[in-house]
Amino acid sequence: MALTALLGACTSPATLFEDGHSRALRLAGNAGFDTVRVPAGAFTLYSAFKGSRGGSDRLVVYIEGDGQAWTNRFTLSPDPTPWNPTGLQLAIRDARPLVVYLARPCQYAARQDPALCHPRYWASRRFAPEVIEATSAAVEHYRTLLGASEVELIGYSGGGAIAALVAATRNDVVALTTVVAPLDHMVWTSHHDISAMPGSRNPADVVAALADTPQIHLVGGDDDIVPALVARAYLSRLPNNSPARLVVVHGFDHTCCWQRDWKQLQTRYRLP
Repeated sequence: MALTALLGACTSPATLFEDGHSRALRLAGNAGFDTVRVPAGAFTLYSAFKGSRGGSDRLVVYIEGDGQAWTNRFTLSPDPTPWNPTGLQLAIRDARPLVVYLARPCQYAARQDPALCHPRYWASRRFAPEVIEATSAAVEHYRTLLGASEVELIGYSGGGAIAALVAATRNDVVALTTVVAPLDHMVWTSHHDISAMPGSRNPADVVAALADTPQIHLVGGDDDIVPALVARAYLSRLPNNSPARLVVVHGFDHTCCWQRDWKQLQTRYRLP
């Protein structure tokens, strides 16, 4: 079976007349974020940020999910731009001084840069080494620009897998939070009986580099897309004394109700 739309079909059009790019610009602008396209490795990543140099020692970076990766169960989307960017919605609800939002490669850009945006980057190579390198380069761009000494990474869905993989390559990440993330995509694809992603790195394979990183992994108690067993498989590979924890939020699924309740969740579960 082809790799299906399980992660990429989690959104619906925000309005009848507003495309994903326009919606992201509006949401970011209304929240006081500046939007910037950041050259990063093989890609140029759409981003948004708030804050100024010296505003904090900690840079908080949110990484978007897989967006509209599939148009149906068997057909890849021509443009992975999310209609409802949950990662951005979480970022704009974060009250801390230095907050950055990073889209995934080719989001908000696929139709403009078709030569650089092969559909494999929102399918089998969504977590490819060059994707991880590009995301880390964008993190470094903002860390240097804003003068931060430490980084906190927060990723939604597939962006959570990216966050974990980036964290494993850096020595300045002091906290990692994921939300409904496929942290062991081998377990995830096996659970759904769908094609594996041999072109992608697997967070569960780099746990040794994350053993000492404070981390929290939020999953929805009603999430059938990335059920808790996927995060548990990842956590089972960490040593018992690792500062990592799993939180199952009952009544939540893959999309509901993370952005609505993000501020309360940050307080309730003492997110970093």
